[in-house]
Amino acid sequence: MEVTLREYIESRMDEREKVHAAQLESSERSLELAASALREKLEGMNQFRHQIDNERALYVRRDGLDALVKMHNTDIDRLTTRLEKLENWQSNVLGRQLIFGGAVIVISAIVTAALRLVGH
Repeated sequence: MEVTLREYIESRMDEREKVHAAQLESSERSLELAASALREKLEGMNQFRHQIDNERALYVRRDGLDALVKMHNTDIDRLTTRLEKLENWQSNVLGRQLIFGGAVIVISAIVTAALRLVGH
């Protein structure tokens, strides 16, 4: 069986086209798989980014924390002042009680001595 040059070239070209089409189809399939894998990876990254953004919303901001600390420091200063005043008042009352107690003892001693003098 004799094949003309034209038929030979056409059959070789057909074979090459089939091989090229198969390679192209394989490349497209590989590209689709890679694109799908990349999309999945990007979705995971976006979910992770979204999770980080949600967690950052829970963080305390520095200016808010500073304001809160300042407010608490003011409260602490106010309470410290009140405590100092109460301690001073307590010391004052204790001193007065001691003096009053001493005065009562002295007066009772004087009264007792006077009654002894009168009673004898």
